[in-house]
Formats: sequence, C-alpha cells, structure tokens
Amino acid sequence: MASGGELRQQYEEAPGSFKSVVWGHFGFAVEYNAEEKKTVNKKMTVCKHCFTRIAYSNGNTSNMTAHLWRHHPAISLSEGRITEKVIKSSKNNSLYLGYQQL
Repeated sequence: MASGGELRQQYEEAPGSFKSVVWGHFGFAVEYNAEEKKTVNKKMTVCKHCFTRIAYSNGNTSNMTAHLWRHHPAISLSEGRITEKVIKSSKNNSLYLGYQQL
C-alpha cells in the first residue's frame, strides 16, 4: 500500500501518436500488485476528470467519447479535432496525406 500520504498514480498519458481529441481527457489505467509494482493496463482507460475506468480495445474511442458526452457535457470535443486531409496534385497525380486541425 502507498505509504505516508503518497498518492498512487491512477493513469498514464497516452502516446502522442494517438490523434483523437478524447486522449486529452483519458489516460491508460495503472495497476499495482502486492509488491507495489506498477503495470499499465492498455485495455482500460481512466477519465482524467472523474477517474472512471472505461474499456478500450483496438483503437476504438467510442466508449470514451460517450462517457464525456454523458458525464461531462461542458467539455467540447469539436475544438482541436484532427482530421485527415487528402490533396490530389494535378501536376503529377500524386496524393498527399496530411493532418488538418479544425
């Protein structure tokens, strides 16, 4: 158990490569065994606002988005959303795949 007022970490930040805006509000769940060894559970996320645990699998953020809509309606998910943008060049018929912040 944590000693003398020491707080145990409840979540770990998601990698910066995760593009969904919901990752600003969630992290991966941190669990501790009997010897207080920390492990990160990549199948469970934690809401940074209320510390509720939400299931996560295979890149699907729908459960996390639904949690924010239901329990934290003041949070806007449209701000800072990242979308893919495909631009076809007329000069050489090549495609460019980039990201555009809305």
